[in-house]
Amino acid sequence: MKKIFKEISIYSLPFIGLITMLVFINIIKKDFTFAHSLHSTSKASYNWLHEFTIIPMNKFLIKLKNDQREYLSQIKLYASHSKIHSLTDDLPNSTKIWQTGKIIHDTDKTGLKDVQFRLRGDNPSNWLFEKKSFRIKLKKSEMNGRKRYYNYLPFEPRILISNRLAKKLNLLAPQVRPVEFILNEEKKGLYLEVEHFNENFLRRNRFMPVNF
Repeated sequence: MKKIFKEISIYSLPFIGLITMLVFINIIKKDFTFAHSLHSTSKASYNWLHEFTIIPMNKFLIKLKNDQREYLSQIKLYASHSKIHSLTDDLPNSTKIWQTGKIIHDTDKTGLKDVQFRLRGDNPSNWLFEKKSFRIKLKKSEMNGRKRYYNYLPFEPRILISNRLAKKLNLLAPQVRPVEFILNEEKKGLYLEVEHFNENFLRRNRFMPVNF
């Protein structure tokens, strides 16, 4: 038995070495892209090894568990793989290009709505990591009330807490709520749905529109 394990270990070493080399090449590539996009900007270091090892394992376990229970309001976005890939095809320019898809919003679960979506923000922290920030745009004829744009950000307690404090103080602040974001039936985890700042936001809050 020891001899078998020894032989398996010897023959698996090249394979393990190749996988390790590929992981570190991807880390260097990602870190270079991240640093290049953050020119003249300071940013704390990021644990890329966790991104390429622990996170894929967690994703696999989530798929294996296949928990269908709904703990929070679910936002389901659907789009072809080619359009999703196009979002990061030519960084950072491709983050600004709208792609078409479908959405099931929890305010109206009766059917799919046509939607346009793109990645949000100039900071690569919004679109280079596993959990990306999205902006969606509904059709004018299919708006939720007078809300057409929504931002979906990876969950951050400070954003939710500061928003709740602002609301308690009757300050002008967007609607923010925690949701579960699902892309092509793949659970992306806990997100924040943030009302978008635009002319309609001011009108909904009874302010005359001004140039933001």
